[in-house]
Amino acid sequence: MILQKLIEFQSQMQTAHAITPKMYQETPIHWIIDLDDSGIFLNIISTSQQDEKGRQRPRRFVAPTVMKSVNVKPNLLLGNGEYVFGIPREKSKPERVKKCHQSFTDLLDECFSQTKEPGIYSVICFLNSSPKEWMKFDPDLDPNQNITFRVNGEILFDLPSVRKFWADHTTVSGKTAQCLLCGEHKPPLKRLQIKIKNIPGGQPSGMAVISANSPAFESYGLEASLIAPTCEDCSESFSKGLNYLLNNGKHNLTIGPLKYIFWTKKESDFNVHNFLDDPDPAEVRKLIESVFSESKGALMLDIIPFYGAAVTASGGRVVFRDWIDTTVGHVKENLAGFFHLSNIIDPGNDSPRPLGIYRLCAAAVFDVRQNLPAHIPKSLITFALKGGSLPYWLLSLALERNKAENKVSRNRAALIKLVYLVNQNNKKKEDYMVSLELENREPAYLCGRLLAMLESIQFHALGKVGSTIVDRFYGTASSAPASVFGNLLKGAQAHLSKLRKEKPGLQHNLQMELQSVLQNLTSFPKTLGMQGQALFALGYYHQRAAHFAHKKEDAKETVNHNQSPINQ
Repeated sequence: MILQKLIEFQSQMQTAHAITPKMYQETPIHWIIDLDDSGIFLNIISTSQQDEKGRQRPRRFVAPTVMKSVNVKPNLLLGNGEYVFGIPREKSKPERVKKCHQSFTDLLDECFSQTKEPGIYSVICFLNSSPKEWMKFDPDLDPNQNITFRVNGEILFDLPSVRKFWADHTTVSGKTAQCLLCGEHKPPLKRLQIKIKNIPGGQPSGMAVISANSPAFESYGLEASLIAPTCEDCSESFSKGLNYLLNNGKHNLTIGPLKYIFWTKKESDFNVHNFLDDPDPAEVRKLIESVFSESKGALMLDIIPFYGAAVTASGGRVVFRDWIDTTVGHVKENLAGFFHLSNIIDPGNDSPRPLGIYRLCAAAVFDVRQNLPAHIPKSLITFALKGGSLPYWLLSLALERNKAENKVSRNRAALIKLVYLVNQNNKKKEDYMVSLELENREPAYLCGRLLAMLESIQFHALGKVGSTIVDRFYGTASSAPASVFGNLLKGAQAHLSKLRKEKPGLQHNLQMELQSVLQNLTSFPKTLGMQGQALFALGYYHQRAAHFAHKKEDAKETVNHNQSPINQ
């Protein structure tokens, strides 16, 4: 199903844009050697340009492609230093380098004998002059980089006759079998001719979608790509389609080792990448309003098919971890629900930005750049686009990070709220758990609020200390409240006594706040399960956010009072 949809997508792209020649695809080319029609060397030019981040990037050309392997396999009019000039790369064996260069020139001879193109002959004459011996190569030229030729200003692989030669040269012939994708009887490919690139952690030379390299993966005597027979046309189509999606930022999102690709059957203004990566508050608000208002019916009329797939690398193979087949209307509805459920107060910002997938993933691990497994972003993106449920292990990871760091960040509070509410059967009010829930009587939630209050009392009494009660007791308080809150309350009384002498008004307010929670706590739970710990974390986070909001309001009132004409 996935490969068939990729073939449809590639056909859609060819209809909307220029058709890519057979066995051609976008390829980075670092250097162009300029020749005249006699094969005389004119210049060697770097194609590298600075991108928006200031990095040097080679220009990409639609050029002949070849399935590289450990064996010697030349590409037409294009290759690295070993193939074009016989310049060895690091650790290359001289015998292999010689074979690479010879195979490159042999292919050029074959191309000229069939096309009779003067430009090809010019390149042959140039290479026959042993340029490696007399050329002064640019010191920045790396033998790993791609090189091609231009004769009298013309890129040779763009010539129609050269394209036809390459198509004929790479055509597979032999016994036929039924292609699993188109159903026609055609010669199947033993090895797919176009590799898939730009997947995190994958081989730089590219990977195969269909491959078997040991008897354990083979069946019925079939090996390599023959385990799932596909014809040349289908293989090229889904490979080009997949490579386009993996290299076009609008159609993919990379988080850790995972690349999530998405596309629609028809052109659509809806850009899911922006919502998942760095959502704009105004766009998210508009999306949520369209779903939770009377216009929802019109939204669901958006029946353009939407497809998505989670892709990772495993050695030399591409792994599809998930697949979505739905409509743009349903994706919009699910995205609105995702942002609605993950919405939570930001004490430092009156208009907080909605959280993208990356920030939620980062909340669940120690180091998102090194320790992020693919199943975390896969689960969150799939839920955001497809709906359904979220696994409890996501909640477990977030709760463990709370204990390890002895704090609840906004990102983690949002992730906890999201997973907790998704798995609640009973529907809550629209803004439930966004900020402090004064009417919430759940013991776990009240215990979380209580810890934040005790932390505030300690701070007002002692100021900044080396190790707060949260630093020392968050883990125990969130999992076994009864074992720790008795002693914490005793310690708070000493702090309140100190405040009664120094700041009686503040002490009174803190005492009343403390009493408002304690009067609803008949006893402290002995232990809290996963859902209880989630409520504890939310209660603690909400109460701290409320304290911070009060401080901001008090500071604002002080500024306004000092600026008043009465006080000037």
